[in-house]
Amino acid sequence: MLGNTREKLENYPATIHDCGATRSGGYRKILTSPVKGKNRNFSPAVSEALLESIRDGSDNGSKILRRDISRMVLDTGGDYRVSQKLSKHGPSYLGTLRGKDLEMAKQLSEHTRLVDKKGRNQVSFKDMEEQSAMYMKDIFTTFVDAHWYYVLIAFFASFFGLWLLFGLFYWAIAWHHNDIQAYNSPQNFTDHTSCVDQVFDFTTAFLFALEGQTTIGYGFRSTTEECPIAIILQFIQFLTAIALDSLVVTIVFTKLARPKYRAKTVEFSTKAVILERDGQLCLIVRACNLRNSLLIDVNVSGKLLKTRRSLDGEWLALEERNVEFVNSNVLFLTQPVDYVHIINEESPLYELSQDVLSSGEPLELIVIMAGIVEGTGMACQVRTSYVCSEILWGHRFEPAITRNKNINRYQVDYEKFNSIYEISPPMSPKSAEERDNEDDEVIERENIDESEESAAAGYFPDNIKTVC
Repeated sequence: MLGNTREKLENYPATIHDCGATRSGGYRKILTSPVKGKNRNFSPAVSEALLESIRDGSDNGSKILRRDISRMVLDTGGDYRVSQKLSKHGPSYLGTLRGKDLEMAKQLSEHTRLVDKKGRNQVSFKDMEEQSAMYMKDIFTTFVDAHWYYVLIAFFASFFGLWLLFGLFYWAIAWHHNDIQAYNSPQNFTDHTSCVDQVFDFTTAFLFALEGQTTIGYGFRSTTEECPIAIILQFIQFLTAIALDSLVVTIVFTKLARPKYRAKTVEFSTKAVILERDGQLCLIVRACNLRNSLLIDVNVSGKLLKTRRSLDGEWLALEERNVEFVNSNVLFLTQPVDYVHIINEESPLYELSQDVLSSGEPLELIVIMAGIVEGTGMACQVRTSYVCSEILWGHRFEPAITRNKNINRYQVDYEKFNSIYEISPPMSPKSAEERDNEDDEVIERENIDESEESAAAGYFPDNIKTVC
């Protein structure tokens, strides 16, 4: 039964048009071959009716894309791996999903981002019992990354706890040396010398620990040579206080000087736009430096995150593809800069069309700006992300910088930084792939017309004579 079906399909006169007729034989082999797997009795991926529909579509003069063939395979109950193989574009493959697979991908990434609009990471861990222990091993980084609220509470608690601890030790020394009894009953201790003067209860012991550590020294309480243990304890307290002060100063300075706060004065546009510029389809995002101080050695890059299934049926969550901007190293002063990504065959957005954006397909574009802060020399990184609803098709940014003749300077209108308007007349909703295939069809038709005209005029290539 399987052999008869394959023989019938192989003899069926169907042609699949995609980037030239030379590949149709390869696609025919994929379409009519059984799917390999544990079950060797799998049927061919598609039926004769599907090849008939593909042939009819090609006869109508429209070039069928590999993505369209993939959809036909899925719609007729074909195997997903075959559909993915047919629609794969190598490094530029977007992986458009259909049916249940699209719903599954939306469930995996619905209402979530890897990076939010402010550049914060949206990933958390669960069932990680040793997380606290690992964080405590690197206590410095833990405090630097922690919120100011928790850092200040920890610092106050550490200082107060240190004063309580050593106050307790001084009180224990005074109690063991009978300093408390001598203060309460001086008639019974005529020749008694205290270990620490004016320490006769826990309150005075706590005040001595506080005054000694902060070097206040009001002059009433002080250690004597009577108890070496009190001198050693005071020495240990001062060393501990110096270490704690150094840690506090370092953490506070590091938190204040972090380039994270410098990144807050670099802003990305809330929307990204796709438009035609100089005959090419482009993705554009806008960025602006809100400070007069500069960022040095600025570089802008992008990552496209897409959830899809592999040829083996494996779900690949947040698969990354590089999005390169042609002007990523332009001069970044204080004027708004439009960073341009050209959508061509090497772009991961090659199959992206207006229909894909409007369908809400689960994809995320992360834009990253890296540079060096001029004042501190520290590396700075600014991040943002865009989902389908934040990428506008057929729109442009309004110019936000003008020359003010009154002050003889360029002036940025911040209200126009995020201003976007729709292109009129509306731009074609087709993807870059569909546009390229339309151009190939035009060239093919022109070549056919030229061949027919040459044949009608009696012009044949065999009649050409080469003159040296």
